[in-house]
Amino acid sequence: MDIILSSNGLDPSRTLMVGDRLDTDIQFGKNGGLKTLLVLSGVTSREDFAKLQSTAGAEELPDFVGDSIACLLDEDRNRKRKSSLLNFVQSQTS
Repeated sequence: MDIILSSNGLDPSRTLMVGDRLDTDIQFGKNGGLKTLLVLSGVTSREDFAKLQSTAGAEELPDFVGDSIACLLDEDRNRKRKSSLLNFVQSQTS
């Protein structure tokens, strides 16, 4: 991760790792000190994520969850009001 960040001039505090697998994509991002977004449009389903929430530790869970990468666009468009992405994550972690 250090090589990727430094060779591309990326600031870890402003970089988001997006992936559809908790055990590879999300873990890689977390190990590299990045915020993570799990998208439910690939390998991990909403049901899989719900099951993992009850058994996984906080260090194994993503910071954010969305239906697809499009949630990032929705977030940007809806910046002036509470985003569906953050509402979804908060409801899933409560």
